Amino acid sequence: MKITLVLFLIGILLISVQAVNSAWTYQENPDANFCEGSWGGTQPCALTYDGDWDTYGWGTAGTGIVYLNYTHLSDSLNSSLWQIKDGEGVSNNLTIPQGCWDQTPLEFKVESQGGGSYHSLWYCKNSTGWELVREIQDTWLMVYEEAMWWDTPAPEDTCTPPATGNYAVTASDNCQWTENDNIPGNVTISGTGSLSLSANWTFTGNNQYIFIDGVVEFAILSGGSLNG
Repeated sequence: MKITLVLFLIGILLISVQAVNSAWTYQENPDANFCEGSWGGTQPCALTYDGDWDTYGWGTAGTGIVYLNYTHLSDSLNSSLWQIKDGEGVSNNLTIPQGCWDQTPLEFKVESQGGGSYHSLWYCKNSTGWELVREIQDTWLMVYEEAMWWDTPAPEDTCTPPATGNYAVTASDNCQWTENDNIPGNVTISGTGSLSLSANWTFTGNNQYIFIDGVVEFAILSGGSLNG
């Protein structure tokens, strides 16, 4: 049995695996939007979706309404959040009710009520109508901005050896191997990262290779070994 270590660039014979269950994607601008109602001349509706979290629009002698639609990001989860900023002057992440999440597209409506009532209302649309998810009263009618935080499943890491065939490892997964495993084929480690082995790898084939193609720190710690 022969095990060969091949370094293409830099291979160093430490590190933790971060448990990441999801990946977040920020979307500033809605896929569609339009305004109606009464908005302030110097604080128009356009300031509610201009991408600037320091500017705001507000309704005047009546109610200003802005509609904002989003197309679901592929594979996004119902734990995604609607980020908003209203008259309180701070950003808030709102949970999206399931009934609204199930709609395509994802539709939101914001009302800024002036003319004496002075408050803002934030809605999403479910199968029967508009569902209120946030209301701010007592003169807080400003509508600064909103955006989506899409929650998607994190890509699976490459830290589990396959049962058959060659084993491709992405160095940036920063694997920490702590359990004994059989390695049926060649191992190729690519990219940049730090890896550690504190268990036994048993190579079950003939003339197997470990290829390191990148800037990789591969530490064989106490209890770790390469066997054939």
